[in-house]
Amino acid sequence: MAFEPQLQHGRRMLAKICQLVTTMDDIYDIYGTLDELKLLTDAIARFVARSLLMADYSKAYLTEAKWYHSGYTPTLREYLDNATVSVSGEVILGWGYFCVENPITKEAFHYLEQRPNVLQWTFLIMRLADDLATWKSEIKRGDVPKSIQGYMYETGASEEEARQQIRYLLNEAWKKMNRDLFSNPLFSQTFIRVVLGMAQLTSCIYPDGEEYDDVLLKSTDMAKSLFFEPIP
Repeated sequence: MAFEPQLQHGRRMLAKICQLVTTMDDIYDIYGTLDELKLLTDAIARFVARSLLMADYSKAYLTEAKWYHSGYTPTLREYLDNATVSVSGEVILGWGYFCVENPITKEAFHYLEQRPNVLQWTFLIMRLADDLATWKSEIKRGDVPKSIQGYMYETGASEEEARQQIRYLLNEAWKKMNRDLFSNPLFSQTFIRVVLGMAQLTSCIYPDGEEYDDVLLKSTDMAKSLFFEPIP
């Protein structure tokens, strides 16, 4: 297929970016003190061009770190406004855009920076699916309250009611992303396939909002099932 050489290069680069954002995730969530994280965020803002999207990403992580260290529970809206940046989709797809688009135009890049709806829904899908599956294990290891806790805190809902609401928001985000998927004339079909693939990958790792204590173990089991275990 004509798309395949570009997609192969894009997959390799996205894998590297995913390793980078995973490392930053652990630094901000687990290993860094608040003072150290402030210094790191300032350094990224000074030395990394904003066009690489890393400055906004690190600032979103610092916001979550401040919430955690102060014991603050954000409302659902506060959390999602910040978490759709910290989920790293903007960084991954920003780099993915440069990997697969040819030629790259100023108009399309400015459009990318404006976070059009198709990207915003994708980031929301990534965040909500992740929260539904990992929120308990992440709170145990020391992380900011997630969307479920934010909704419970804000409305007084039970855990199950909060989970139902987050599932509803996730399903609505999928509907809106599918609606807007091909209404982006400045993006190529190749890049749209990358955007769709990000949302599909998230749903593959976290199907139907199931809870997992060890997402890495589940991903390993999926890979074994795909490549090594016979189909019954």
